[in-house]
Amino acid sequence: MGKKIINADTTAEAYLALLADRGVDYLFGNAGTDFASVIEALSKAQLGEARSPIPVTVPHENVAVSMAHGYYLATGRPQAVMLLSLIHISEPTRPRLISYAVFCLK
Repeated sequence: MGKKIINADTTAEAYLALLADRGVDYLFGNAGTDFASVIEALSKAQLGEARSPIPVTVPHENVAVSMAHGYYLATGRPQAVMLLSLIHISEPTRPRLISYAVFCLK
């Protein structure tokens, strides 16, 4: 993968643009108050001022990871999941004993 310059005002905008560039169509999760810069970048994307995956609000981390995993199984395209903290990141892996990438990039 070659180098590419991403025009962005914030790291969150650049990160979301990178996810979109790498084929991530959806960002599953429930942001809470920990992701102000990501929410701002998503708002700019809705106004057409930046690029990003489409956000999908999912109330529970198990469901968010399952939705991203199901999308991957159906399309072969990995998706991203935004979780609140380390405790929440480990939650979806406990019942299945499977390791998921929280932010999955090709």
